[in-house]
Parts: sequence; C-alpha cells; structure tokens
Amino acid sequence: MVRWGNVKRGVRSRLIVKLTLCTLAGAVVTWGVAWGCAWVRLGVLTTTKQTLVDAQAIRAAEEFGIPSKPPFTHCLLTLSEGSGFGLTYRAAELQRWSPPSFEGVAMTYQSDGLVYARESSSGWPFIAMTYWVSNRERVPKGGVFIGAEVMPLRILPLGFALNTLIAAALLRGIKEIVDLARRRRRARKGRCAECGYDRGGLANDAACPECGDAASG
Repeated sequence: MVRWGNVKRGVRSRLIVKLTLCTLAGAVVTWGVAWGCAWVRLGVLTTTKQTLVDAQAIRAAEEFGIPSKPPFTHCLLTLSEGSGFGLTYRAAELQRWSPPSFEGVAMTYQSDGLVYARESSSGWPFIAMTYWVSNRERVPKGGVFIGAEVMPLRILPLGFALNTLIAAALLRGIKEIVDLARRRRRARKGRCAECGYDRGGLANDAACPECGDAASG
C-alpha cells in the first residue's frame, strides 16, 4: 500500500531537483548572454564625454581607480560613458605631465604618457557582469582575456539573479510546451502520453503497464 506521506515527499524531491536544474540552466544562460553582449558589443547607442583638468582631473581619476601622484600635477582627464543593448561602459583617458623647465634655451617637460582605463558591464535584460581593465595592468580586474577580447567574470548580484530567474522561467516554459506537444502526439498514436508505451488493447482509463500513468490513451 502506497503511503501519501511518501508520495508527497517524492513529489517535493522531484520539484526541488527540477527547480535546481532550471536555476542552474538559467545561470548558464545568463552568463552566456553577458559574455555574448561583451563579445559583440551590441549597439553602443549613446556616448557622453567630459574633460577635466588639474585638481578636478586628479580627484576624478583617483575615484575611477587611476592613481595620479606628484610631480605630475598637471593633468587632463577625459571621461566617457556609453550604453546600448546589453552593454554599458565607463572609460577614462588621463594625460599627466610635470611643469615645464628650462635647460639653457630649450624648454622641456616630463610626461608619463596616456593612462587608459575602462569599466565595462554587460547582460540582458539587466546588467549582470562587469570588469575593469587598464593599459597599465596586464591582468584585467574581474575579467579574463579570451583572444583579444576581455570577458567579464565579476557578478553583479541583483542583475545576475534577476536574469537567472527570467531565463529559468523561459526555459521551464519551453520545456512544458515541448512536453505537452509530445504527450499529445503520443496520445494521437494510441501510445502512453507519459512514456510512449503502446496502449493497444487497453481501456482508456487503464494504467499504463510500463510507467503506471493512468491518462487516457
């Protein structure tokens, strides 16, 4: 005799397994979409730029993560922001130089060149992953080089969770539609809708001898 308590526990176990698999599949899809947006850089539609000099440039550069140390007190910083389908970015270009000096009649200056840094985030429908890279560092922060492109590794928790839930729901919905179509096709052919066993000679309300499903054939 089958106990209802055992049946309910079995149903709960199967439900937990299904939810776990759907969530994992949704996370994989979210990761893949974020990498895809970062790889193809879909449609950066809007870009704004701002130029700062000297003290303002130094403060803004340090906030962005670019150190600006003396004696290079004269700075020119160009900040850029852009956004598009599945992609946002912030970029900074910093030119630093020391005050000019005279050596005889020749005026010289010292410069450490251009520092370029970019913070890029991607994902759809919500931004889910991000990285930070600079031309002064060999390894990107929160990212990894795949060929010549940098792919994000740092997860933005809220966006990643929302995208995962959306992807999991879509995947589950697609699976339900496919399963429903398969069950109806099997039933039309006189087979068990659950396992495909030939129900020829069985009453419509008889349980399937293969899987025990009692659905009408």
